[in-house]
Amino acid sequence: MRRWLPAMMMVASAYRCSSTVVATRRMLLERALVTTLIPVGGAQAVVEERSVTDEIETVFSGDVGLELSVTEFARVTLGGLASKRIAIRRVLPGSAAEKAGLRAGWILVSANGVSLEGRTIEDVARTIGAAARPLRLVTRDPEAFNRQLLPGGRMEAVTSVLADYDGERQILAVDRLKVPEICTQGAVLGDLLEVRFEGRLEDGRLFDGSAITFQGGTSVPGRAGDSSLYFVLGQQPLGQFPTAWDPALAGACVGEVRRVRVPPVIGFQDKGSPRRGVPPFATLYYTLELLSINGVALPR
Repeated sequence: MRRWLPAMMMVASAYRCSSTVVATRRMLLERALVTTLIPVGGAQAVVEERSVTDEIETVFSGDVGLELSVTEFARVTLGGLASKRIAIRRVLPGSAAEKAGLRAGWILVSANGVSLEGRTIEDVARTIGAAARPLRLVTRDPEAFNRQLLPGGRMEAVTSVLADYDGERQILAVDRLKVPEICTQGAVLGDLLEVRFEGRLEDGRLFDGSAITFQGGTSVPGRAGDSSLYFVLGQQPLGQFPTAWDPALAGACVGEVRRVRVPPVIGFQDKGSPRRGVPPFATLYYTLELLSINGVALPR
């Protein structure tokens, strides 16, 4: 059975945070009605949308009850970026963490607003242990992002915080603009996908896309002049296609249209793309239509 997301590989040592109880609380962090500017057909549209993140906040008034480990994500997690994070190796039986529903494999994000990413496992354990109570511990379920994008998943925008870059949080967001009536079998890793797409900057300027004909008859050729292109989900050579397409298209059905907000860290970063008119640190917006999966163009 193929997985929606690549498996995680546990690396190096484990580290224990002490156990026991008291009051806990868990909540899925939602951005309630966030106002954003979305490029649409060369212009900007102001939309209010509800987005659901893969981050979970738990409040501890005492000890936590976790064993930690270093987790390395396979490169296709972000379509080409290997990354290491401090993760939960084991939730101790009877602990406050177990009662709050925390699970092995979840990533530690912050403690009382202090980032835990990019730090050593010993430093993370010390920070959690020394933090003032109540402790607000934010974790990330690494599979929640793609679960929300499976057939039958949410229609709200789904977001995942990737990392800090140039002092700012880097948020990948996927919005399902159109879902066919028949949508029970979505794309999985290893599928050959045919897509039609356009890429725009935050001000609406077109910088990449399939062959497009604008009102008035003006045409813009796509890559190699094609009206669509093919790539294998999760197995694209690094740099050949946008990195964000792998996580953004996992679970998509034939005929589905998704809009992807790509942060600079998995876009053109600090270099931009002068040839395409993309400035450094640009946020990119791709609109992707899935035309076929493994040569089958009928929704399933």
